[in-house]
Amino acid sequence: MTANEPGAAAAPRSLKRLSSVPLALPGPGRLWRGLFLRPEPQRLEPEADPAAPRITVEIADAPRFAALGAAFDDLCARAAAPNPFMHPAAALPIAATARTAALLAWDGQARLVGVFFGILERSRVTWPFEGFVSPVSPLANLGSPVIDRDLVEPVLRAFLVTLKHRGDLPGLVEIGDLNACLLEPLRRAADAEDGRVAITERRCRARLLPAPDGPAFWSSTVSGQHRREQQRQRRRLADSGRLDFVVARTPCEIAASVEDFLALEAAGWKGARGSAVASDRAVALFFRAYLRDMALAGLVETHALKLDDRPLAVSVSLHAGRRAFTWRIAFDESFRKSSPGLLLFENITLRYLADGAIEEVDSCNHRDAGFQATRWPARHGMVDVLVDLRAKPLWPVASALALRERWRRLLRARAGHWVRRARALRRRLRRKAASGARG
Repeated sequence: MTANEPGAAAAPRSLKRLSSVPLALPGPGRLWRGLFLRPEPQRLEPEADPAAPRITVEIADAPRFAALGAAFDDLCARAAAPNPFMHPAAALPIAATARTAALLAWDGQARLVGVFFGILERSRVTWPFEGFVSPVSPLANLGSPVIDRDLVEPVLRAFLVTLKHRGDLPGLVEIGDLNACLLEPLRRAADAEDGRVAITERRCRARLLPAPDGPAFWSSTVSGQHRREQQRQRRRLADSGRLDFVVARTPCEIAASVEDFLALEAAGWKGARGSAVASDRAVALFFRAYLRDMALAGLVETHALKLDDRPLAVSVSLHAGRRAFTWRIAFDESFRKSSPGLLLFENITLRYLADGAIEEVDSCNHRDAGFQATRWPARHGMVDVLVDLRAKPLWPVASALALRERWRRLLRARAGHWVRRARALRRRLRRKAASGARG
């Protein structure tokens, strides 16, 4: 009795797949696709679990996603890992320069329970393959999908099923700065779909947790000598004019403060190196448009340290759920000796510690370095991952791409180390030559 005859037992899932494989030997083109490229989707649905929640995934374009700000804010209040860079405010600015797709997960009551927003491109990590890449901008510091904390694994699996079986979406997923709390659920969801997860890099970064006494917390993070030096710096600035800590909350105030930030950053070392936001017109347009829409939603505020209304340092912070994200900071380098950036950071830290509505502040640092790393003792883990959902090739594509990227980062770090040493040596030689000429 064959499987097609009435009354025949249902073939196992693995046999269903094998039955669709042609018996003819593959030609060169088919062999290449089998080794490297994603095959045509088989449209196989995962086996239904009666106890599992009913999750439906919608693939939304940018205008549709941009209209879901209120639903997204409600989701962030329930999310396992809130992410302001997944906010619908980013949809239209990014879609102006890139191909995007927003995966929206809805439960049986038509409630938004998950958002995974990405761009479709051949990134440096996924090349030569096209990938679904998150975060959507090099300025973004978090690529985690936003998922209801009670439905993390079912929603992740629903996202992966959609990416695997939709022919217009790539089966290779790159997530940078994934919150480590989502890594194990992601592994289990990928395993359920015969996918592979390869880790490119693990790291941690600073975060600020609530403390009952803000000033005492700040004092405990620095030595007495450093604390007295900061107090002297603040007094010297106050003696030369009116020193104010200014918080911008309205869209008009924020727009003016953002321009102050862009000017300060472009005038400093980032501008000289070409890495300032204003150095790239497209990046600057995204930055302004994203912050404008986030300000209209009440999810961004800027902090500034001003001397007689002149900005000495400006910081941009984002909000998602009950978390804040200290995104970017710039300072006037002509006041470097007074450490305006560090003085502003002290004001920001004390402000958030006094705000009972904020349960955590993410430093948004790519590396565990800088003054936030030295002043905020708490840490949380981040991982960069590749997920390959395509039919199993003869060699692990995700692992190979991750290995290539690890070597690239290692070589870049080594090269940067020797460049810095060479520059330091050159400065010492110049100072020595100058002192010899004066002598």
